[in-house]
Amino acid sequence: MKSVLLAVVILIAAPAFAQSSPPQKDIPVISKERPQESPTAIFNLRSKCAQLGKEIDEWSTHDKTVLQSVVSNYSRKDNRCYVDLRYLVLSGEMAGWDDRTLYDGQTRQALAYSIKDGRAGTSGVADKVGGVLLNGQLDMPAECLETSPNSDKEMKQAANCSFAKANAYIEERMKRDDQ
Repeated sequence: MKSVLLAVVILIAAPAFAQSSPPQKDIPVISKERPQESPTAIFNLRSKCAQLGKEIDEWSTHDKTVLQSVVSNYSRKDNRCYVDLRYLVLSGEMAGWDDRTLYDGQTRQALAYSIKDGRAGTSGVADKVGGVLLNGQLDMPAECLETSPNSDKEMKQAANCSFAKANAYIEERMKRDDQ
């Protein structure tokens, strides 16, 4: 029951993440075939991935109070394009809010997210939350929920654990194969 409550807390705490996915019309498709290993083929696939990242960036909200960045990575190992979209709210009521979402660049499906609430004096159980999505459903890492959280402290530990796991998941997919 507490793990369900934690999942609800995470979903409620993530209003920026709850946006609908970008529109999927006219999406350039990266071949599902294993690419040739030539430098030109890899360059072309990375270029297509960068274009997909740019399109996701253009779809997303732009505001003068938000610092927004987008980074794309074509993974040769997975033959996938990953897009890391990040918002940092600089001023206003939500100043300090840091939202990071990993998208599959080809399908535009959200794969993972992490949110850090850096606002001074905020209240609530967790100031960091995160999750990995499998088939559109939140998948809380089992090690973050080894025991059913019975207190605010345990809920915060579970949320911080899921935040760390989600960021590790994002970092792994954004790591270049050739580095």
